[in-house]
Amino acid sequence: MREVNRYTIRLLRTGATEEQKTLELEFLQLKNMDLNLDGRTALITGGSRGIGYGAAELLAAEGCNLHLASCSAADLEAARIRLAA
Repeated sequence: MREVNRYTIRLLRTGATEEQKTLELEFLQLKNMDLNLDGRTALITGGSRGIGYGAAELLAAEGCNLHLASCSAADLEAARIRLAA
């Protein structure tokens, strides 16, 4: 699993509202779950950015084989490079 990014930790420590802290804690719990998806295949439409890319990151961290769809080949290639890093 990937480590939680420093932005999330910083948000929890600084003057975030209680609602923001709750949302961040829920996200942390989601990132630390083991969904037993290792080796499964996921198709993500709109996977080059936004929510689709976020889903791709989480599923990649779970060990899924990803197939991304996007309207832009350039955005898709950029997402592939970021996910492979």
